Amino acid sequence: MHAENTNTQTDPAHAETGLGTQLPNASRGTQRDTAGEMYKMRYNNHAEGSRTKSGRSEWFYFRYRTRGALGGSVLVPRTWWATVLDFAGAFKLLLQLIMIPDALSAVLISVASVLLYDRYGSKFSTNMNWVAVSIMLVFPISNSITNAFKRREQAIAELCTFRTQVVNIFLAHAVWDWASSTGWYGRDELSTAPPAPPGQSDRRIKAKGLVELNRNHQARVKTLLLAIVDSLEELLLVPRRGRMRHMNGCCGTTEKDLVEKAEKHGRDMLVRLIGRLHRATEELKAAGMPGNESSRLNQYVMFLNKSFENLWAFKVYRTSASLRALSLITTQIMPMFYGPYFLHIARGEGSENNVGFACAFASLISVLLVALISLERQLENPFRFGSTDTIR
Repeated sequence: MHAENTNTQTDPAHAETGLGTQLPNASRGTQRDTAGEMYKMRYNNHAEGSRTKSGRSEWFYFRYRTRGALGGSVLVPRTWWATVLDFAGAFKLLLQLIMIPDALSAVLISVASVLLYDRYGSKFSTNMNWVAVSIMLVFPISNSITNAFKRREQAIAELCTFRTQVVNIFLAHAVWDWASSTGWYGRDELSTAPPAPPGQSDRRIKAKGLVELNRNHQARVKTLLLAIVDSLEELLLVPRRGRMRHMNGCCGTTEKDLVEKAEKHGRDMLVRLIGRLHRATEELKAAGMPGNESSRLNQYVMFLNKSFENLWAFKVYRTSASLRALSLITTQIMPMFYGPYFLHIARGEGSENNVGFACAFASLISVLLVALISLERQLENPFRFGSTDTIR
């Protein structure tokens, strides 16, 4: 029976079910060429259809001709138009960072500081040094952004590991086979079977003490793994605790308690689901899977659990709350102490009075600092929903 299958190949389109169509070796090259042509035709037709529907001029967009079928299906803007679009996108992202109440309060404080010093403290006009701002504010904010970005990259790597382990666990439960009592295909053995028809060999029967593997084992494991992935997504999308308002016992306690309750429920659910994977491995062992292979499969589950614990740590732990509080408050009160410098800009070297420019300059400095803090706040939660730089 094995000799008859040496010249066959499973069609990849049916690989998921494990019941692929057998293709003779002689037609492998023809099948490969035909599949390649069909692949190119499919994406060429898609490209033509998108070109017809979009109606975009070749002055604005073009297609790569030497990057394969997938690369050729993408409509790429030309350099000059890409520059315009990039500037528009950057401006939109900047507006998202600064269109927050923190920016409004910083602008109001900056303008009020310049006007008050101009009216009541004109004798304080002086050219101040910005080294203190660099040390006390810009440097901590930039370090916080760097650390938050590192956490994001580590979370991405751990999520990739989690997904890889999910796929490998499913393939192990769906494909791994072992020796039977009469040859191979141990996972297909039956507990009992009627005699084979005349002219056919007897059907494979489980050895004494082994049980028949459930016919729906593969589907059940797939459902279980999908439930694990869905539960992980639900857990990672829970709002994070550790914000400044959660430190306020009179107003932020309710939100903090609800967040902790949701996180605990999601964690308990995931731990129970991962535990059920060990039961699925026990079913394979009861059907005859060797101990070394079942041990390797349990090791895969252990690695999956380890990846989940790392993702849990990225979810619930944050950078220093005191450092974030210092940056938030210092950004708001900094214009009050640098009002004499802004007044010096307004008066210049002579008797001119450029108060409007001084207010605009003070507001710009405050808004840019607020934008940096807003960026750090977004990167702080690598799983934040709807953010541009977080994991999707």
